[in-house]
Parts: sequence; C-alpha cells; structure tokens
Amino acid sequence: MKTVATLLLLLPFILSGPDDTIDQLRVAFSNVPLADQVTGAAVIVEEGEAPAWIEGSLVRHACGAYGETGSTSDMLNRVGHVFDCIVMGQSYSFHEGEVTFSGKYYDSNIRQIWENYEEDMNQSSVYWGCIYADQNRTAIDKEGSNMYADGKPSMVPAVAWWKVGNEVLAMSEWPSGDSVDVHNNKYLEHYAYDDGDWTDGWDAIQSPAHEHYDENGKIWSSAGMIKQDGDTIVHLKRVVFTLDPETRRREIVGEFAYADIDLTKCTGMGDVYPDPEGRLRNIHSFQMTENYIIIPETSYMHDPCTWVFHNDSINGWNEEYHYESTQDAKISIMEKTTGNFVAHLNAPAMFTTHMLGAYEDPDAGLLYFDILKYENAEPYTKWTFVEVPLSGETHPEGAVTATRYEIHMNPWGMFGMKNLANDDFKKSLEFSNINPAYQGKPYQFAYMITNMYNRHGSLIKLNVDNGSILETEFPNGLFPTEPIFLASPNAVSEDDGVLMISGIDGGREKGFLMVFNATNLERLYHATAPKLTLFGVHAKFFPFDAGCEEDDCTPGINN
Repeated sequence: MKTVATLLLLLPFILSGPDDTIDQLRVAFSNVPLADQVTGAAVIVEEGEAPAWIEGSLVRHACGAYGETGSTSDMLNRVGHVFDCIVMGQSYSFHEGEVTFSGKYYDSNIRQIWENYEEDMNQSSVYWGCIYADQNRTAIDKEGSNMYADGKPSMVPAVAWWKVGNEVLAMSEWPSGDSVDVHNNKYLEHYAYDDGDWTDGWDAIQSPAHEHYDENGKIWSSAGMIKQDGDTIVHLKRVVFTLDPETRRREIVGEFAYADIDLTKCTGMGDVYPDPEGRLRNIHSFQMTENYIIIPETSYMHDPCTWVFHNDSINGWNEEYHYESTQDAKISIMEKTTGNFVAHLNAPAMFTTHMLGAYEDPDAGLLYFDILKYENAEPYTKWTFVEVPLSGETHPEGAVTATRYEIHMNPWGMFGMKNLANDDFKKSLEFSNINPAYQGKPYQFAYMITNMYNRHGSLIKLNVDNGSILETEFPNGLFPTEPIFLASPNAVSEDDGVLMISGIDGGREKGFLMVFNATNLERLYHATAPKLTLFGVHAKFFPFDAGCEEDDCTPGINN
C-alpha cells in the first residue's frame, strides 16, 4: 500500500495504481450463494488491531446476486446494473477490539423466487421490475403473484440508511422504507407512518435517498409531488418535509410549484415534454445549514410524456429521465424557520450524486455548499452498468469535481463556483462523506473513494481549505466501497477519528474490512471476511442500541 501527500507539484509523478484485473473485478459482480449466509462469523485478521473503543456495526447495502455475469447467452440471465440486483445486508460488528462478519439475504419474495429456481438465473431470468437493467417481461408476468404475495416484502429498499429514533430504515429514492436490524441483517417490518393524508391528496414520485437531522432529532427530506386535475392537467411541486421519530408524523415545512403539466403537449412516442419548467429534476441528496435547506436540482429531468406514450421496450429511468445539457441546473434555498423559499438560482447544467459539507459565512455574507459535480448523468446511465467496467473501460479524468457553490445571501444570487481540489487532480471521485458533527458548520476535510465500481480504487482525504489531497491505494484486487468517518472518544479535532471501509477482495473471492487513521490515512486494521461480498450502494455505522430488533445488540447482552 502507498500513502501519498498529493500536492500540486507532485501529482504528475504518482503511479497509476495497483494491478487489478478484470477477472478480479468480475467477482464483485457475481453471486453469494444462499448457503454462504452467516451471522457473527469470525474474520481473518491480516494486519493490525481494531480500535477497542469502536462499538457497533458498519452496515452496507450489498448486492447478493447479479446472475450469470459474463455470460454470452442470448437469454437474459444476469442483472446489468448495480441498482437492480437481488440485495442482501452485510455488516462488520466491532466489540471490545474484536470484529465479526454477517451477511444475509432479507426474507423477501424476490429472494424466495430465486431460491425456487435453485439460485439460477438461467432458469428464472430477471423476473422483477428494474430501474435501469434489462428485465424479462414474460418472467415478470409469470412471477408477479409471487413477487407481491402476502407475508413478506417483495424486496427491501437498498440505497441509503436513515436513523429514525432507535430504528434504522433501509431507504431508496422514495419517501418510505423498511425497518431493519442492521447488526443481524434482518428485515423487521415496513415502517408505518402515523400521519394519514399528510400530502392532502398529492402523490410522491421521487425523493432524495439521503436525509439530514436537526438538533431536535427530526429528519429532514424532500419529495416531488403530483396531483391530477381532470384528464390532461397534472399539478407538480416540490416539498420539504420533516419526520418526527416520536410521533411518526411527516409534516410539510415548505414547497414551491413547477409549471403545470399539460399532457396534450405530448405528441408521440419518444417525444420529450416540451416545457422544461414542467419537468421534475432528479436529486439524490441535498444540503442543510444552520438556517437553510439547499436543494440542488440537477439537469437530469423527468419526462411526463412517458405517462402517455410508454415504450414497453425501454424500462424504468432509461425512458423516464433524460440529461438535458442545454438546461441549467436550479439551486433552491428554503429558510428552515419559515418554510419560505428565499431563492431559486440558475447554475450551469450539471448532475450530482453526493454532497460534502455546507455552511453559512455571515462575515462574508455567503453561503457555501459543496457537491460532487458531473457534466452528465453517467454515474447512473453508464458507470453503474456492469458491462462497462468489465469491458476494461476506466473512468475518464476530470469527469467529476468536488465543487463549491458560493452564494450571496443579501441579496440572494450566485457569487461563484470553484474546484475544491488542486486543479491537477483529475481522478473520478465518489461516495463522499465528512465528519457528521460538522454538517451545516465550517469544515475542512472530506473523505471519498476514486473509480467507483471499477479498477484502481483509492481512498481520498480532501482538505477543502487548500485543495491538498492525501491518497491511499488498495492492494491488488481489492475494490473499496463507501468510507465512513467515526470520531474518536473525546475527539479534539475535526479529523480525530477513523475511516471504516468495506469492499471486495476479488483475488480471494471474499469481503474485506479496513480501518484507517483519519488524520494521516495510516492503515490500522485489515481483515478478510469468511464469505464473499459484492458491490452495492451505501454504508453507515450504527451503535448496538440503534437498528436492533432487541433493545441492544451488543454481543452477549441478549444471549
């Protein structure tokens, strides 16, 4: 492993990365047999010691089955996109310096059907509706009654994690989720809100997967909503809402309207709705500061004409969303105390997945918010399609930048944008996180990986104040996922803590776990899981008294 202080003048001389192979990468897009499910299994320690003060579990939405990846069969026998796999839970639990591994499929209908076909997509094909991956409509029709049979969830959301009181919800880009025991990877129940018709007859159609928390413990989120008015008019708006963990009630705090959708403007199959002001914009995450909610509405836009002219040969978001490079992004800012939207600002066309930090600078009269900014929607429409990385294609340089938007607060207006990393750093960044105690406050450091779902991944620490980067590469055949920061007890500085990261060891066909000193990226601990893990989506760390079926999942407490 190599740790490099990536300074402006040194960047051109850094080596290109480890010698990962396509065969090793293909392992990360394969299958975990049902027989390999484990709970609380010992890991193999390769190096170092796990800090004894860490108590809880690093959980990740992992894929369990992609099917026959690499097959040349004409039959649809594999899942072609990361977002559409058969999912499972994966966790590494830390207790008194020891680490155990758990990996289990949720008890769901999608998993049961796969088991009925002897875990073979050569027999089952892709029998569920997909967001991006190809699906088999004949198989969907055949298994539809089984997918939605009573007694089990059809599938468990597998994008993000929300902490709601002491419960942990598995969430997607929809304002509902399932309660999960994250320490034992067990589906518990669908989370039941207690708020009746909280939308007053409006229907939600898309929401960010990621959430924010205020000092009172409420969760903040947003949603796009529609309401039919006669046969041809659809009202469209975006709302910001809170969820109270105590009452389970959602409450709309603020909203703004889009232009009404007039379906008579839809003229034929494949023709996009002509008025961009009537097209909902995708957001995967948003920002919150002390006084404001910042919603970066991207140029990846929904097409309501797909409600009128639906092409059965194009599924999910391949048809419903389009990146419009000629349409500005929009930055909408809401005052938290009043619910008033104080600004709707145009910005150059962009797409974003994840945030870094955001804060207000009263002395300068500026609001800063930092994002991973793309020039297109390829994080969804290209780089998460399985065959792209397996073809050997690697992420292009400069495709994404850690970007700061600087906004005047009086009067409201765009002040500027800047790349937070030194200009010579061109690697592809993803899965950004900061010390959560600094959300909404001035901060200095962000952590992320390079080359998501591809070869040559590394761990990055970015100093947003001076643009310098600390980078740690991974050994050959090890593919990282999302890094999670955990502060040390009695931490004395922002980066006083550790970074936990799990991933796939493509050479050994197992999972791996690493823990790094967040200050200097020194590797403190490396362990190998007893079973294989695969690529999936987001990770998070939870103490044993959160996200547990019992009151406390600390090992030994309930044994």
